Amino acid sequence: MQNRSIRRIISHTGTGTVAAIAGVVSYSHMRELALHTGQPAALATILPLSVDGMMIVATIALTDGRQHKAAARVAFWLGVVASLAANLLASRPDLEARLVSVWPAVALLATIEVIARSGVKPAPKPRAPRKDPKRVAAGRKGAATVKERKQLAAAYAMPSAPVSPAP
Repeated sequence: MQNRSIRRIISHTGTGTVAAIAGVVSYSHMRELALHTGQPAALATILPLSVDGMMIVATIALTDGRQHKAAARVAFWLGVVASLAANLLASRPDLEARLVSVWPAVALLATIEVIARSGVKPAPKPRAPRKDPKRVAAGRKGAATVKERKQLAAAYAMPSAPVSPAP
């Protein structure tokens, strides 16, 4: 138990560190690119937060144990592509500069994929209670079996001939 907690702390700390580095690099490159393309300074300052915010939400959704992760994966990959594009476009045109610029986004992608795919398996869905095949009225709790219904009918049976009142 304690070993699992230590591994989880180390894993989350490492992921947070990689995410922080990738976020800072991505933010600065996107802001620089927005300014370079003529965006107002205020817009250039907040524009990168839309990509980084989307990636944060997608990362949480990928790692929180939910079964349906398609939308989170799409959002995460859109963020990665936007970040990689901004990192490439903001760097010098030589190979080394481009590799250095894209590395934080690639490292974040790899880290999140490792975390998302190595998570705890979701708890199995609870099974529906088994229906008793002997029950006559399907779907009703407490429905009598055929034998129980016959016994009840016999106990409360009406006499076949009218009974006259007692004198």
